[in-house]
Amino acid sequence: MPDFAVETQGLGKAYRLYNGGLSRAAELASLGRWCGHRQFWALRDLDLSVRPGTVLGVCGANGAGKSTLLRLLAGTTSPTVGRYRVRGRVMSLLELGLGFDASLTGRENLRHHLILLGYAGPDAARRLDAVADFAELGSFIDEPLRTYSAGMAMRLGFSVAATLEPDVLIIDEVFAVGDVAFQKKCVDRIRSFKEGGRTVVFCTHSIYDLRQFCDEAIWLADGRVRERGDPTYVSGEYMTYMRTRVDVASANAAAQADDLPHVTSVRLRRPEGGADVSELATGESLEIEVVWRKPESHAPELNLGVGFVREDGIVCLGVGTHFQGLCLRGAGGVATLSLPELPLLAGRYLVAVWLLDESGTHRFQETFPPHPLVVRATTSEVGVFRPRHSWRLSQPG
Repeated sequence: MPDFAVETQGLGKAYRLYNGGLSRAAELASLGRWCGHRQFWALRDLDLSVRPGTVLGVCGANGAGKSTLLRLLAGTTSPTVGRYRVRGRVMSLLELGLGFDASLTGRENLRHHLILLGYAGPDAARRLDAVADFAELGSFIDEPLRTYSAGMAMRLGFSVAATLEPDVLIIDEVFAVGDVAFQKKCVDRIRSFKEGGRTVVFCTHSIYDLRQFCDEAIWLADGRVRERGDPTYVSGEYMTYMRTRVDVASANAAAQADDLPHVTSVRLRRPEGGADVSELATGESLEIEVVWRKPESHAPELNLGVGFVREDGIVCLGVGTHFQGLCLRGAGGVATLSLPELPLLAGRYLVAVWLLDESGTHRFQETFPPHPLVVRATTSEVGVFRPRHSWRLSQPG
């Protein structure tokens, strides 16, 4: 087995930016004597080594260089400087329908794709059936690709990449497109890749996906690596920089409109008397009541996660039913998290609630109570939380 599945050395990509078509034409006409463009470095000075069997997550704001990096590794664009190497069979899903012919049917596109990948005869037929089954397009598999929605084209593209079991899979925000059921299917397939020792490189805006799936992570900013290493550390630094912005109302409405598992309400309350609370002191008791619903068509088991996110984006603590060997069953119910002595020190916190699948990996919904939680402290202790502790003093001799 090679030491590294993916390697880059001094990798960089620059694009020429013109003010308009006339500037480009004038530059061409001058035969290089006049420069009508400015250079934009989408990625530069990237040194990267990814071992086989690693899931590498790439995070960063829009325009940070994530997609450029993936295109370079997939071979769909060439570097301006530096070099890279990707070992083994590589499959990528970067743009919807990339490499497909819109005038051909889905099945015809699959057949041509398999031929280009070197499959023939009974093996090609078997693999074509497997890809078609995974895509779940029904009769649309025999319709022209131009009639497909963006989500349907994404299904076809991901099904090719996922079903042919590449050594290295490169994907760009694959969980962001398609319906939730197919997103869940993608999540399960990525998990099976990881468990099978294959290498996955994907970019995402989801901190949760970054932490759940990845063995390593890099944060790109302005085309350069800002942080790299453990996904929890990298995502924490990224969140501190980017902050958390979630539209609670639209998330709830979208979940209920699609008839998906969803949270209908979240309450922060005091255990004594059950009064709603938006402010308390360090060490006081808190209960978080979550009412949830699930259509019969979905998996029989769900999980629930709760996290406390400080105003500066730091995730201070998080708990989940799956960590305790528990799960949510039935068509709905009420889950109550009891925190007898809240250890958080002074600050303003968002209480994030995640409704998760049976493995605790895929998020059906992320929501927040209608107001943040303000924690007051009566001491001058510093840090994020107060641990249970005691002192023991002794005198020498």
